[in-house]
Amino acid sequence: MYLLKTNVPKFMQWKESLGQSVSLDKREKWKSETQMLEQFGEYELQLHIESGRVEYREDPWTVGVWNYRDKGDLVKRTRVTKNREWSRGQEYEAEEEDEQEFQGMMDVDATTHLQRATAWGKGQKALSKGSGKKGAGRGKGKMLAIKDKDDEEEEPTEEEEEWTGLLAKAKRAKDHMAAAKADLLDAIQEAEKSKRLTKASKKDSEGVCQRVAEQENMVKLVLAKRDTMKLPKAKEIMLEAAAALKACKDEAKELRALANKAGSKAAKK
Repeated sequence: MYLLKTNVPKFMQWKESLGQSVSLDKREKWKSETQMLEQFGEYELQLHIESGRVEYREDPWTVGVWNYRDKGDLVKRTRVTKNREWSRGQEYEAEEEDEQEFQGMMDVDATTHLQRATAWGKGQKALSKGSGKKGAGRGKGKMLAIKDKDDEEEEPTEEEEEWTGLLAKAKRAKDHMAAAKADLLDAIQEAEKSKRLTKASKKDSEGVCQRVAEQENMVKLVLAKRDTMKLPKAKEIMLEAAAALKACKDEAKELRALANKAGSKAAKK
């Protein structure tokens, strides 16, 4: 566990925001003549038809029966949100690991950030359930990040350092595998359009995509089971994930070369 010095600058922040959003929903529903007459009446319905607000068609299943649709069927929705945020922490000199983690956060998309935030919220709930145990909460226990100057600082063990580096690689690998998987699916579609991708080759490419998806789930398992998984097992998973990622990238590269080759021949003709 890394310990922070007590003389570094502290900060406290309080933030409150109020927002409002308005949406206009347009509903498209075909109704029978009886329903429209109940809503508008015969005279008003004819006026709406003449103005173009209400359009009509013959029922696609029954000849001689007419349906009507009100293009002015709009619903306005107003939504108000109010958020409060309070944070407290300490500033410290960033290390190489911190910079790598920050860069990794900048490279992922909004969906991945949302998934991580959801997972973090679940972890916080699980932590709060165990806060009633002896030694938990109120600055006591293993969650303590600050000690007095007189206390000796504990150095991380070799295994802890290996886990730290492996988890950082796992986070980056998970994002890279998701991107490579999507890229391979696009490459398969491009090769199909070129008419040069056989059914057997397509099946092989889809198999490569399936393998990288399976390894992506295993990498997620490493991140989720940090406290119970053995380090050698985690290393083995990361090696298999690296091989699957490389195979996925190579497959996408070959498929795009195949599609470009077909396009080049078509242009010459």
